[in-house]
Amino acid sequence: MAVKTNKGIKAGSSWFGDLIVTNYPKLIEILGRPTFDDNTGQDKVNMEWVCESREGFVFTIYDWKEYEPLNEEYEYGFHIGGFSEKQTKIAKAELELMIDVITPDFY
Repeated sequence: MAVKTNKGIKAGSSWFGDLIVTNYPKLIEILGRPTFDDNTGQDKVNMEWVCESREGFVFTIYDWKEYEPLNEEYEYGFHIGGFSEKQTKIAKAELELMIDVITPDFY
């Protein structure tokens, strides 16, 4: 499963349209504290995690252009940035599985 990593992200990662919809406390629960955390709403990104997939590629998870501090009770569409659409889809699947394991759907 995806884990937070200390590997540096290469310049040029991109968003290929994949989002993970959740609240930021859930991301902290599964990945730990953000790599970048400036939850002031002053910039395009409040929080970002640099992660590594089970396959070993690096990707990012971040909010984009909320322009206000993130509320821990609200769900946001966190962008998944990577170097290919295939990688961001794999990352999204790993993250969704991790979130489902923590909060199973009993309906």
